[in-house]
Amino acid sequence: MAVKWSELQRYSLVEVELGFPKNLIEKKECVDLYENEYYHGINIGGEFSYRHRAIVISKSVKGSKVGILPITEWNPMKNYTVEQFNTNLFIKRDNYKSYFVKDSIILIDEIKTIDKKIRVKKIIHRKIPLSLIKLISQKIIDFYVDLEVLK
Repeated sequence: MAVKWSELQRYSLVEVELGFPKNLIEKKECVDLYENEYYHGINIGGEFSYRHRAIVISKSVKGSKVGILPITEWNPMKNYTVEQFNTNLFIKRDNYKSYFVKDSIILIDEIKTIDKKIRVKKIIHRKIPLSLIKLISQKIIDFYVDLEVLK
């Protein structure tokens, strides 16, 4: 299904490819040490990649770029630092069941600008709930205010 760009809005929940597309890789195939194939390419730095969920936070009116907040799944086996807790937004799946498959982390400290025509593969929800928009907005403000204080 093709993405309808008129439906892509600020605060849309989308599925994106952040890695190099498979067709740009010389060997024409992505295989890890365990011989698993990855059909969506690899991330910069050699990390194998699947499609990721993200939230659109800015949309260029004339251009083809969008700003996104990547989303990663909560992993209880990882040792998260206090700094990661302060700069990112942890979301319980139970609070937003139709938006998240698992408990997740919205990576406020990893805002990215991507090309919407190449990287955005699917619009999952045209708009996230207002309560989540408010949480994200406040976390972004807190993150950038904290950076300014450190200067």
